[in-house]
Amino acid sequence: MASSPTTDTNDPQQPPFTAALTRKLILSSIEKQTKISNEAADLCGELLRLFVSEAKHLASIQAECEQESHDVNDSDKKTRIQPHHITKIGADLLMDFMMG
Repeated sequence: MASSPTTDTNDPQQPPFTAALTRKLILSSIEKQTKISNEAADLCGELLRLFVSEAKHLASIQAECEQESHDVNDSDKKTRIQPHHITKIGADLLMDFMMG
């Protein structure tokens, strides 16, 4: 049986949204009698992984653009994503996932 993309925690680039974690996240915000299958939890976990991955990508672009505009002479400086970078890309990120 192939490993689910949401349960492969060996990849440091991939957030570990396991089916159990995804189930906890979903069930914490809905009624207690609601159930979720393993397949649905896996798919939700994959969607979360893609969402976080895209947020990281867009926020890193935003951070690089800001760094380039402020530090023209210092190209060796490592770029760090700050909370305000995520805030700036939030609307675009949500639109990307709404439009599919």
